[in-house]
Amino acid sequence: MKGHPGSGKTSIARCLSEQMHIPLIDKDDARDCLTCFQSIDIAEKVDLNALSYKIMWRYAKTQLLCRNSVIVDCPLARKELFQQGIYLASQTSAAVVIVECIAADVAVWQSRLEARALSDSDVSCQHKPSSWEDLQALIKRYNGSERWSVDGTTQIEHYIHLDTTTGKCPAEIASGVIEALTLRGLFPQSDA
Repeated sequence: MKGHPGSGKTSIARCLSEQMHIPLIDKDDARDCLTCFQSIDIAEKVDLNALSYKIMWRYAKTQLLCRNSVIVDCPLARKELFQQGIYLASQTSAAVVIVECIAADVAVWQSRLEARALSDSDVSCQHKPSSWEDLQALIKRYNGSERWSVDGTTQIEHYIHLDTTTGKCPAEIASGVIEALTLRGLFPQSDA
């Protein structure tokens, strides 16, 4: 799952995990647990975000080595992160599918992000953008690196692009993703 904060990727990832019975590995779960280290000297010596990605990929590798499919939820804002996933998949004979979530309706996206910030009063979530201005600053820091999936510089064998602001609920969008995966032979058809 790829997309900016507030794009709907986590909501859809959770629905996919539930509907497909596949483990969900969310980078933010690791990052949330590491927040307690921000107030001590270790945060100055260790990039907690980079460590969160290492933890995420380690959990993914463990599941893949057990021959379990996984859903990985993170912004994937840098091509290097995609390449890490490709490398991991090559080690475990897994296929990589990028499901990129975009929020084409900026008003819906902004409303979603700000509503999430109000509900995420937990201190462990302080690393997430909590306002539209925070998100715009984050995107500016990306300096265009997040566009690797659509700028023509990267070959992606299996790619699904979703607008999550069309009015469909996450479960409905997830069902559409499963249908697309099934049509591509990447998810077995149900016998129902």
